[in-house]
Amino acid sequence: MRYSLALLLLLGLAVAQQVELGAGGYVTRRPTDIIDPPPTISRSGWEGPAPTNRWWSSLLWTAFSETLYAGPLSFQARPDGLAFGYPRLMVDEEGFAMPFIDDITVGLEHFAAEAARVTRFDDWTVTARWEAAEDE
Repeated sequence: MRYSLALLLLLGLAVAQQVELGAGGYVTRRPTDIIDPPPTISRSGWEGPAPTNRWWSSLLWTAFSETLYAGPLSFQARPDGLAFGYPRLMVDEEGFAMPFIDDITVGLEHFAAEAARVTRFDDWTVTARWEAAEDE
């Protein structure tokens, strides 16, 4: 009986507990269907700590970038160049979203990069270089 009670208590700890709080609530553990974030974010060729809280940070850990919101415009680094867009807020009864809709892309004809890499940055700006494949 004592062992059954201990096992039951341990099983309760392994399951996420939902805590009610006013009209909302929260869980005490991450749900099992959620993928853990990587313990470190790094890439070859980068020296020093990588800022993860800048509007352009996704240039550091993806081949190109997520949407870069540098108001009033938004940008996306892509294989064919830098896409510019004006953020459009979409709101309905389900929630809100601000998807990237490109209005213009600036790039080079007949050039497809393998990656856009940060070469330098400061408090106000970031410089990225589009890297070509070895055979281009």
